[in-house]
Amino acid sequence: MNDELGERIKKNIIRGKSFYFALRIVNLYKYLQTNKKFVLSKQILRSGTQWFVNLNTQKAGLILFINKENYNSLNDKLIEIQKLLSAIITT
Repeated sequence: MNDELGERIKKNIIRGKSFYFALRIVNLYKYLQTNKKFVLSKQILRSGTQWFVNLNTQKAGLILFINKENYNSLNDKLIEIQKLLSAIITT
């Protein structure tokens, strides 16, 4: 990681969390590749790292203007989807 990116990550919690999430996605991608899940791994890599890429190219500048009410609503929906996906995976 270059110094400029490192400094931007330290100063911005969204950027930092997105960066570490993207790193975890890359590790998941590598794991799936070793288990020959090629199509799934490529899709996860693209979708899981896109958020961080967008933040760093300023395409997602709008996210900085989301208010707490909208954030909570989106977060509730994401938690609901996460629970559904977890239920599907475990059954």
